[in-house]
Amino acid sequence: MSLFRHNSALQSVKYIQRKKRVFIISITLIFFCLLLFILNILLFSRLPFIQISTINIESSNHISKEEIEKDIFTYFDQKYFNIIPKSSIIFLSKNIIKQILLDKYKIINNLSIKRNGLSSITIKIDERTPRAIVCDGFRGDDTPDNCFFSDYKGYIYDRALKEDIENNQYNKYYVPSTNKAISAGISFIDEIRFNKIESFLSGIIQNGLSPLGVLIGENGEYEMYLKNDFMKEATTTRDITVYFDDKIPFENTLSNLVTFWKDAVIKNRNANAPVFDSINLHFGNTVYYSKQNNE
Repeated sequence: MSLFRHNSALQSVKYIQRKKRVFIISITLIFFCLLLFILNILLFSRLPFIQISTINIESSNHISKEEIEKDIFTYFDQKYFNIIPKSSIIFLSKNIIKQILLDKYKIINNLSIKRNGLSSITIKIDERTPRAIVCDGFRGDDTPDNCFFSDYKGYIYDRALKEDIENNQYNKYYVPSTNKAISAGISFIDEIRFNKIESFLSGIIQNGLSPLGVLIGENGEYEMYLKNDFMKEATTTRDITVYFDDKIPFENTLSNLVTFWKDAVIKNRNANAPVFDSINLHFGNTVYYSKQNNE
């Protein structure tokens, strides 16, 4: 019995050692195969025929397609870990390219990237639609240096040209600088508030008034500038400044202004209309105004 136990112990030790060697060999083979696989992938990723050489860009003419291509190829010239080319279709990072373009071109609202074969990609760009022109400062300071386009969310994305500022295609807003000047890439107002004012201006236009711009003041205060239609024969004509705030719903303010304005139009037909300098709508149904001198 003693000899039998001794032989079993020896066999058990040998079995454990053999199993350990098999395990080490297996791990070594797996590591070697994995390393070989990675090396093959790295070598394959560097082959010329899978490098992106063509970029198709679908957008309008507001963005320079040549500039976009230049930016992307500059990114493709780099390498991951100084080994893997970023131009390889295998390791194409759509999210990184998307972020590069969104950071630089504020006019881009969204974009999608699609692979075309092994050496080409297509970038489809959705641009922002202009809704208004926003100027940094006060009315009269509106020059191409400080005026920008805004989309329907109140997001500023591009400078406005002189001809855009001078025509009446877009509503104009003025934002006096407080801490810092406005610039592309920021929202000058929150979306809900902006759309309420836009609806307010649409209602004014539909009722025959001609808004020339709105100054966004602090604490919900506003100044709107209206074209003065009551001084047709005057040698000097100043615009009418309308004061209002958001303490009263914009729908009520619109109704009060339209009612007041239509009454003034009726009086104007009878040659009794006052020539307005300002209209104050802070007090609900009670509208205060001041007159201009008809010189």
